[in-house]
Amino acid sequence: MTVWLFLIVINSTPLATFEDWYTDHARHSYSSILFTRVGFSIFSTPLGRLASFDSSCFKFVTWPQMPHLYPLGSVFLFLPFGLLLLNGAEPIPIFKIEICFFVFFAHICLYLFVKIFLGKTGNLPLKLLAIYPLYIALIVYSANGMFDSVALFFSLIGVIMYQKGKYDYFILFLAISISFKYQAAIFLLPLLLMGSIKIIQEKKISEIIRRKVIIISIFLLLLSAFTGYQSAPFLFDTRPEFVMNGLNAFSSHSQLSWASQSFAVIMTLILTLIYTFFLIGKNRFLSLSSLFLLLPSFFLPYFQPWYLQFLFIYLLFPRKKAEMNFTLIWLLFMVMMLSFFGLAFSPISLIDNFKRSVGL
Repeated sequence: MTVWLFLIVINSTPLATFEDWYTDHARHSYSSILFTRVGFSIFSTPLGRLASFDSSCFKFVTWPQMPHLYPLGSVFLFLPFGLLLLNGAEPIPIFKIEICFFVFFAHICLYLFVKIFLGKTGNLPLKLLAIYPLYIALIVYSANGMFDSVALFFSLIGVIMYQKGKYDYFILFLAISISFKYQAAIFLLPLLLMGSIKIIQEKKISEIIRRKVIIISIFLLLLSAFTGYQSAPFLFDTRPEFVMNGLNAFSSHSQLSWASQSFAVIMTLILTLIYTFFLIGKNRFLSLSSLFLLLPSFFLPYFQPWYLQFLFIYLLFPRKKAEMNFTLIWLLFMVMMLSFFGLAFSPISLIDNFKRSVGL
């Protein structure tokens, strides 16, 4: 972590990111400022329109045709930084503090994941190989200003609660995670359903609805559903040039031939079905979850490499060596297909950016 914090401090890119074309953190900081003025309108009104009526000393507008496409928790995450910028603080130091914060959470997530993951039985070379794309999706993209590590942290704490049999607290931490990123709900919905079933099996409905933990969880989930509903028209109105998922089965990718995209979809479907049938009598949860995960993989028009970190949660649920090995093979294949055939994880690109950061 020290190396990354050092790189952030000496970084000279315009927005303090590891690679110099990411702008999300600056946009989110400005969106949080607008929230203090227009409230929930930031979730349903394009940023460019809101900015045209704003006279803040700090304004940062990218994707002006889009509103804030993240849950309410993301607003409160960036609000302290936004208020500092609103009161005249220099942007670059604030951006560096933001990114250091995300990188710190990313390393905590990596520690928690590896501690559980390496303690499970399975092929060690495959397990070590799986850690590499997680490291890129988690650490490197946090250094680029992505805050998914904060959401993943609460998901991992939730998994720890799940494995301890504390299913109500599992639901709570997963709800907190979803309040930061919708992707936690999209990719971890099978876990949310499984945890809910466990609670219903253990407790009476009358007892469940009286528990404060459950009430808070439901409130957070409904709040995220509300903001998601407000942003839904923009999430589903996707122009062809904005399709960034090479596995999308119903929209063509602007940088891939239809033949290549179709081949990727068919291969993913075949391997997932093989995986499903192999595990159906061994680990029904993982078996059915893999089928569910085809839905976001095939339907989401937007798919960014840093979303992949949520998929790695499923590596914490195999119980036996064969389950783990097959899950590793399936997940590594999915990572390859969903990351533009692995280009997002090129070590050459990573090394080149390190050299640029230190001035070599």
